Parts: sequence; structure tokens; C-alpha cells
Amino acid sequence: MILSENIENYFGGEFAFSTTLKNQNIVLIDKEEKRITTDLLGYELFKQFNNDLINGLPVTQKWIDFVNGIDYILDGVLKNYTGIIEMLQYYTLSILTEKFQLFQTGIGIRKLEGENSLDTSNLEKEQEIVNNYNNCLPLYRQAYDFLYNNNEIQNRTATSIIDNLDNTYTVNLTNTTDICDYQKVILNGKEYEVTNLISNTSFNINENTGVVFNLDFQFLKYGNLISIPKYSKKIINY
Repeated sequence: MILSENIENYFGGEFAFSTTLKNQNIVLIDKEEKRITTDLLGYELFKQFNNDLINGLPVTQKWIDFVNGIDYILDGVLKNYTGIIEMLQYYTLSILTEKFQLFQTGIGIRKLEGENSLDTSNLEKEQEIVNNYNNCLPLYRQAYDFLYNNNEIQNRTATSIIDNLDNTYTVNLTNTTDICDYQKVILNGKEYEVTNLISNTSFNINENTGVVFNLDFQFLKYGNLISIPKYSKKIINY
């Protein structure tokens, strides 16, 4: 998704581990970052977000801000949102640590040698799992708060809406900012999914032929947010 497409760039410094392990686990890393991002966004928004990625990088500005972070104003107060990269790094590393017995040392992330490893090293491994997972939680919440705080209603006016006589309509407009494929828009009080978006030109919706649409429509900047899932901190019990 993001980390798995640029694995050498995103797993360095405190997140560094061997190139061999990185290359062996690209599929797992991709799976796990999709898992936590779907939990955060819900499937409806994840489908929109994932479709916006090209080679692991978002194209639309709202999703660029979501990934990379941005300063924004909330109730007159400047807020700093740091993006989702570090959250994904901590989460996927906690999964890798648990699955492959990786742990942090003074010279980077190492792999335990097997069943005969010292108990202290196993404890270190457990601590790494817990620490990495717990470090991702405030970043997860920060990402959700950013979406919630910036999910304003957007109002637009189409220049025309054409009945294609095949149960689809083409909505023509000159400004498609914040509109993506799979975005939900509201026309005539009904929700429709955007398809075949052409930037600053048009998009399609599905509806039975013969409907007359008002040219004014609206949508939420990001879309229908889910209630934030409850993620609890992990602890070690011995």
C-alpha cells in the first residue's frame, strides 16, 4: 500500500531491519498496513483512499494531507497533524516482531536465534511488540481526529447533468477538488457513488434513466466516517 511500495525508505533508523527480511515480508507488510488503515477509515473510505494511491503515493490533495500531515486550524487554534506514516511503521513493526521474533538492540533490529534464546531476549521481544503497538495508538487517534475535524460539507454546482440512457448520468462541472472515485455525493437528497472521475471535467453516477436532477449537490470532504474502533494498550503480564 504505502510502506510496502517504498520499503527501503520507510524502514530505516529506529524502524530498520535487514533488507532480506524486508523483501521477504512485503506482502505481509502490505496486508497489515491495509488492515489498520481499513479499521481507521472504514471500508467505504478505505476504498476511496486506496484507489487514490499510485505506487504507494496519494494523488488527491486531501489524501496527501492525510498521509503526510499538515497544520490546520480548529476553533481558532493551530493544530499539527503528523500523518499516518509513523503509525503504520510502529504497527507493522509490532506485527513483524511478534511473527518473526525481531527485537531492538543497540545495533538495530535483530532476529532471535530460535527456541534456545535466553528468556531475557524473549522478554525484550515482548516489550518491543508492546512498545511498538502502544506507540501507534496516539497516532491512530490523531489521524481519526484529523479526518473528523476536517470533514466539512462541500457544496458544488454542476454545469449540466446528462442522462446517458443506460442507467448512468454524467455530471459535468469545472471544479472537482476533493472529489474522488468512490466518493459519495448527494443529489436530489439521495446519495450516489462517484465513478469515472475526470479532473475538473465530469464524473458518472448510477441511476435509473428519466430522473431530472437539481444541479446543486453536496458531499463530505472525506466521506462517511465510522465510529472510531476501540484500540486498547497492550501490557505484559508475568
